[in-house]
Amino acid sequence: SDPASATTGKVCAWSPNINMYSSMGFAAGMTQVFDVGEAQRKCVELGQDVCKAVTCQASAACTVRASSDMIYSTNGETTYVPDGSCFQAETATNPPPSTTTTPLAKST
Repeated sequence: SDPASATTGKVCAWSPNINMYSSMGFAAGMTQVFDVGEAQRKCVELGQDVCKAVTCQASAACTVRASSDMIYSTNGETTYVPDGSCFQAETATNPPPSTTTTPLAKST
């Protein structure tokens, strides 16, 4: 099998914490509501230093969160915490642009 294909697809794991919500506000002050897949993608896009979790209400309205510290929820919320591979996968698929320059061929 192709080892490159092992790094694509679903390498990222999100651990559900049922009846828990993230204790510290929104990641990057972002109050926008997403579905769970969109929220997880947005969290990875914001980066590991900014987004630590995704909290979803029972209605599946989810927000990106600034902390993975959790508090018990009486409203049936679930908080998903990404593992480190979520952010590594994002970096691997979007490498920084190359800064090397190609020397111009000298005309004779």
